[in-house]
Amino acid sequence: LVYTFEYKGEGETYNERNTIVFKMNVRCYREKTDDGSKGPLMNSYVYTNELVWLPKGSELPPDEESKFTAFTQSQAEYLKERNDEAAAAAAAAGEEVTPLYGDNDPNEIATVHDDILLCKMVAGQEIELEAHCVKGQGKEHAKWSPVGTTWYRMVPKVEFIDKDYLDGEDADVFMKECNDFDPSHNCYGWFEKDGGKKGEKCVKVLNERGCDYCLERVRTLCGEPGWDEKVRVLKSKSHFIFTVETAGQLPPDVLFKEAVKVLASKCQSVLSTL
Repeated sequence: LVYTFEYKGEGETYNERNTIVFKMNVRCYREKTDDGSKGPLMNSYVYTNELVWLPKGSELPPDEESKFTAFTQSQAEYLKERNDEAAAAAAAAGEEVTPLYGDNDPNEIATVHDDILLCKMVAGQEIELEAHCVKGQGKEHAKWSPVGTTWYRMVPKVEFIDKDYLDGEDADVFMKECNDFDPSHNCYGWFEKDGGKKGEKCVKVLNERGCDYCLERVRTLCGEPGWDEKVRVLKSKSHFIFTVETAGQLPPDVLFKEAVKVLASKCQSVLSTL
């Protein structure tokens, strides 16, 4: 269970329901040694573990017009109340309460990873900042997009030309180059040849899509003299493989489902105007 923060409405103040505040104060310096020589450089690498959560909101002095945040209570207390309510509702509904973050306290906020390098400094430099985190959507600004890199490719397909198998010396060469380099690969296999002599075998495709290793070997073999007339690698124009990388806010499977919902909503909007 975990409480989900609200979006900040237009004209709404930054409060415990829609804003998370972190502060950082790090100074880079050289340690003094007893003999007066230069000591080691301290805090030259600044990591995310230097970000400290401020459950009571901004500690910056208010400007002439207003405070930077207007927390009405400690965010730790607010989170505990909301999480207790969610747990009680789940228990009343007979649902199993499963912590999302293992042994971590759901009423405390911290960075997911505390070893991410933020910057490098030299002696005498110092960073003092306060970071205000709010929810948003990628269509408003890319910084809120949960998607990292996304791309697609058409599904490859290995096909033997003229007939659905290879036999004789061609079969031996093909298996040696494209399948037998690793016993764990079984994209292609040996079969009894239909209508052939007893014990005569041929090679057939077991997995048209194949694995990346086998496909690259087939592509290489197709470039050899004479092989472009025996085997080829095609691309299915109606079958695509999408790869979705997440920036961390949402897992890839959730990203895909939410994207499909948005696409369906847009399609429905277009249909309603026709």
